Amino acid sequence: MATQFLPHLSQDFTKLLEKFPDLSSDIFDILIRYIYGGIINLDNKKASDILNLLTACGRFKLKELYDYVQQDLIEHHHDWLFQNLFLVQKISFKNSDFTKLQNYWTTTICEQPEILFNATDFTSVDKEALLSICKEENSCMEENELWDHIIRWGKAQNTELSEDINNWTPNNGATYNKKAYNKKIHNEGSFIVSEYEVFGITRKRQ
Repeated sequence: MATQFLPHLSQDFTKLLEKFPDLSSDIFDILIRYIYGGIINLDNKKASDILNLLTACGRFKLKELYDYVQQDLIEHHHDWLFQNLFLVQKISFKNSDFTKLQNYWTTTICEQPEILFNATDFTSVDKEALLSICKEENSCMEENELWDHIIRWGKAQNTELSEDINNWTPNNGATYNKKAYNKKIHNEGSFIVSEYEVFGITRKRQ
């Protein structure tokens, strides 16, 4: 049960909502019905409300609902998820336990990478989401294209980086493969483009 939520259950509805002003009455009602009766019914609920419910479940540590809510979204609201991939990415990768939506997002992007990389707000994508694509072996995108996009993403995170690629300093003697990059990314505290051997690939292609 939710350790943050349960201490407030004896209070009246209005006072409880005042403690969580961003919690809609619909979401509150679903949670109350589940906590008191062990019943959850998502029939006829909008996808946006169900996604908000998932966020609330994460907030109140209702882990037993994570998979159920995610599966309902994937099975019954596929079109909405597809049309709101950036929102799905933003919410799912904030919680390491939202693995079903993370996998849905990664699989969709790997099958149709242009959805992400041609988007005007591509550079706002979360680092962990970008890494999930790097780890995927079944991407439809060529590896050199992927790293070109990663360079573009990294430049947006590091605005002080020189626009002249010849001024970037690659590390020497690295093996150009995704696993090596992923390991390096995870070992570094942040995703700094100027530290990546991938610049050498870009130079060779020019």
